[in-house]
Amino acid sequence: MIVFRNLNPIEVNESDSQIILEIDPSASGITEETAVQISTIDGSAISTSFNNDGVGVDFNAINNLSANLDPDNPDTLTFTVDIIDDAIAEPDEEFQFQINAVEDENLSGIATVIIQDNDSTDEPDLVVDGLLPGISISNVEQPEGDSSNTNFEFTVSLSEASEELITVDYSTADGIAESEDRLENGILVDLADYIPTTGTLEFNPGETEKTITVEVLTDTESIPEEAPEETFFVNLSNANNADIEQLVATGIILDDDLETETENNGLPFLQLESQTFVEGNPGDNGSQELTVNLVDADGASFIATQDLTFSYRTADITAAADTDYEFIATQSGVITQGQSSTSISVTIIGDDLIESDESFSVILADINSDVVQFSNAESELATEITIQDDDIVTDDAENPDPDDNIDINDIRGTTVFRFFDSAAGVHFYTASEAERDFVEDNLDNYELENPSYASINPENLDNAAEIYRFFNSTTGGHFYTANETERDFIIDNLDDFVFEDIAFSAFETNIDDTIPVYRFFETTTGVHFYTANEAERTFVAENLSNYNFEGIAYYALPLEADFS
Repeated sequence: MIVFRNLNPIEVNESDSQIILEIDPSASGITEETAVQISTIDGSAISTSFNNDGVGVDFNAINNLSANLDPDNPDTLTFTVDIIDDAIAEPDEEFQFQINAVEDENLSGIATVIIQDNDSTDEPDLVVDGLLPGISISNVEQPEGDSSNTNFEFTVSLSEASEELITVDYSTADGIAESEDRLENGILVDLADYIPTTGTLEFNPGETEKTITVEVLTDTESIPEEAPEETFFVNLSNANNADIEQLVATGIILDDDLETETENNGLPFLQLESQTFVEGNPGDNGSQELTVNLVDADGASFIATQDLTFSYRTADITAAADTDYEFIATQSGVITQGQSSTSISVTIIGDDLIESDESFSVILADINSDVVQFSNAESELATEITIQDDDIVTDDAENPDPDDNIDINDIRGTTVFRFFDSAAGVHFYTASEAERDFVEDNLDNYELENPSYASINPENLDNAAEIYRFFNSTTGGHFYTANETERDFIIDNLDDFVFEDIAFSAFETNIDDTIPVYRFFETTTGVHFYTANEAERTFVAENLSNYNFEGIAYYALPLEADFS
């Protein structure tokens, strides 16, 4: 993925006359001169190529500009788009800047540019952004199919019904997927992936949903240059009587011919089966062996003809590292020549808490893909390990469980409030009402979103965990952790993280009536995102590929006040 140094989306004032976009070669993995093609894609902002009469034009288009990115030459890493300053009072508008490597179909990037309007009007009836229904469009991800062409159905929705006729234009644009056959020196090297389409949707008064159908072309053979996932885009533009809230949708074409190819390419597979271990009592930290097997396409043992190395690490699912199991950052393993398996170990931490079964992942990676593979050509293999709780409630009055008689209403702390910082593109969380009020009254770029969850009152509970807060001076974001080992590592090693003390209290492990707070890492900007909302977690995990799920950060209380 090609990464921009600019914060995405990139904001520019109409009066600035141009926007400069800069590529980060290190974050993009570009180590040598790379040929690319660059284009702009109209959204609500209209380019000169789309509207040749010049009326309502917002920027000068770039169409398939060829360039070379040289990581050693900064001049080749910046690109300029001219912005047109007009005298029209209008909402802020968006377009996209797209860059694709010529020889590597998997190396591409796209940035959204927001043009802020600098005009005003004295007319009292001017419709401003936010007072009209919002238009959004869903992403679609599905296999290409192998018997007939597949329809990708993109749902376009209004935030509310209108009494007016609403129209919006749409058009497809290539990503890694292409709308035309690709020839090199007159030889066909890749087939077209989908049929391009354009048109206009009309929402009659009272209607709130329409569908855009894009026909994806099927193939039954695995093409050498075909990526495991190919993308194209559906862009919305020129809305009348509505605001476009989501400018572009992504269509992800999954290659369902890939599995057959990998099964027949002769390379063996690394395999690690899911397993369950009993947690044990406090002090019973048990080392458990996991067997990494080498198998052929039929699942039979395969003898290694040379040493096969790999790395492995752990990641939270519902279990918490260094509370339920010992965290592994990265370790190496090897299946030696002449063998078909090797063992790695994980350590389960016993306790006497009554809780649900919990799990974590063991992730294998860093293999030599010329000699061994994971299934479906994945770059990593994640296997779920389950920790089975062995603590039970008894009637033994001499040994009561400390959590048996917890009244959730008695331990409820303050509400945790969530803000979005539009300047830095990050979220901020606080359980302090005084801090919430200060941010609302003084920081215009912070928007208060819905309350997230409730904290724990540590005065009424012995096993509440402190949630430590750091400020990242590089990204402008905040980081929260309940893990003391992680806290100490950051303090000792990461100079750009400023420790801001304890934010609030929660639980490190799951008990009845608590909810998990999930943690994601956003790879483009280097910030963390937290949510206790299951629907939001699912949306981020399924639709935002630049957000890496890092597991459960801690457990908090839902906002409902009564559990009786």
